[in-house]
Amino acid sequence: MDEDYLDHSGEKSMRDFITAYETLPVLWNTNLTSYKYKNKRKEAMEKLLKYFEKVQPGATVKDLSKKMNSIRVNFRKEMKKVIASKKSGSDPDSVYVPSSWMYCS
Repeated sequence: MDEDYLDHSGEKSMRDFITAYETLPVLWNTNLTSYKYKNKRKEAMEKLLKYFEKVQPGATVKDLSKKMNSIRVNFRKEMKKVIASKKSGSDPDSVYVPSSWMYCS
């Protein structure tokens, strides 16, 4: 999957995708009982795939899984930078501000 595929017109589709992902906690909330059931997660992935196909036409569930993992990894990376900058003891004005719009979505 080519990360450069997404242009500014695709940003809205990506925002819709992230919003849809947030509405399906069975995919990300490990505290849910339903998270333990593969069939529930598979159903949710099929729903989410419809949104992802707007971002990447012809995408498969495997492509979707890779994208979700990529988003999670990048989010955690940005979050660690924010936390580290707050702990550094520097003034509040120098706290790291993520450059990615996805972090703030």
